[in-house]
Amino acid sequence: MFSKRKWLFWWKTCGLIIFGIIIISLWPNNGRFIQDSNNIVAQFKQSNELIPQDNHLYIPVINVNTKIVEGTSLKAIDKVEGVWHEPNTANPILPGNMVIAGHRFKWLPPNRTTFYNLDKVKVGDEIIIVWQQHVYRYQVYETTVVQPTAVEIRDNHGFNELTIYTCTPLWTTKQRLVVKAKPVDK
Repeated sequence: MFSKRKWLFWWKTCGLIIFGIIIISLWPNNGRFIQDSNNIVAQFKQSNELIPQDNHLYIPVINVNTKIVEGTSLKAIDKVEGVWHEPNTANPILPGNMVIAGHRFKWLPPNRTTFYNLDKVKVGDEIIIVWQQHVYRYQVYETTVVQPTAVEIRDNHGFNELTIYTCTPLWTTKQRLVVKAKPVDK
């Protein structure tokens, strides 16, 4: 049986943990809160200082705000928080299919650098890429689940698109959750 003193200790500990989770989830990213895509774009238009120096991915609906890492394999993000831009795929400047992969649970939420909540992204949601200090907006047109062998998700289809994928279901590598988006005309 717990004594009154132990109960008090456990209540304080739980309270501090909950407080910490709340603070982390509300903590600003690089000195600003990212709330929605219009706010991001408005901030970028108002001041060039807010445009990240490195390439970034924003998915406002699931609060993802992360660096896009270049590398020869997915191992590029094993020690660095971010998402991986697959080599030999397009980017917002080069036409074709830009493919980005990321961990789903390497760093647990409320971490903004993983695709933990990628399954919450729906058709019509907006995704923003900052590439070489320019803002590119995309709109999701498809979400699907495929087998890990489905390399066709990387194929070019004759138009610009963004393909984002991660493992699914949570805590497994059984399948891949794929989100496809097309550029939004400016």
